[in-house]
Amino acid sequence: FALELETAKALSTRVLGTAINDDGFATYGARGIPSLFTLQRRFGETAARVVRAAAIPDGASGWIRQSLDRLMAIVTVRRVDGDIAGDGAAAILARAENRLEADDLSGAAVEMTALTGAAAEAAAPWLADVRARIAADRAITGTLNRTMALMAVDERTQTPAAASAPMSAGESE
Repeated sequence: FALELETAKALSTRVLGTAINDDGFATYGARGIPSLFTLQRRFGETAARVVRAAAIPDGASGWIRQSLDRLMAIVTVRRVDGDIAGDGAAAILARAENRLEADDLSGAAVEMTALTGAAAEAAAPWLADVRARIAADRAITGTLNRTMALMAVDERTQTPAAASAPMSAGESE
C-alpha cells in the first residue's frame, strides 16, 4: 500500500494542513499491514511458538534444544480459558487470546508485552504486526476526526446553498 499511503499523506497535508503520522507502520508500505482477521488467525501459530519457547529450559542448547522444539511442535497444549491469573506464558496467552476474540488488539498487545525471554522473542514478529495495525488504525481515526471537525466548521461558517439560491417560478416554501 505504498502508493496509497503516499497519496493519503499528500491529501492530508493539502486538505488538513497536517501530515498523517505514519510512525509505527510506514515500513509496511511494500507488504501491507495484516488485518485484524489475519492477526487473529495467526495467533494460534504464534502462541504455539511462544509455549515451546517458554517450555524449553534456558540452559538447553544445540541438539537438545532442537529435539525438544521438534517434539513440542507435534503437540502443543495451552490454556484457552480466558482471563486466568498469573504471569506465566500460558496465562498471558490465554488472556491475549481472550482480548483478540473480543477484537481488542490493544488489550492483546498489552498482554503480550508481559512475555519475557525466549517467549517474548517468539512473539515479537506477531506483536510488531499488531503494533503496526494499531498505529495505522489510530492514524486513520485521527485523520477522519480532523476531517470531520473541519467539515463541521465549514458548515457552520457557510450559508447553505439552498437558503441562498433564489426560488424559481412555481416553487413554494
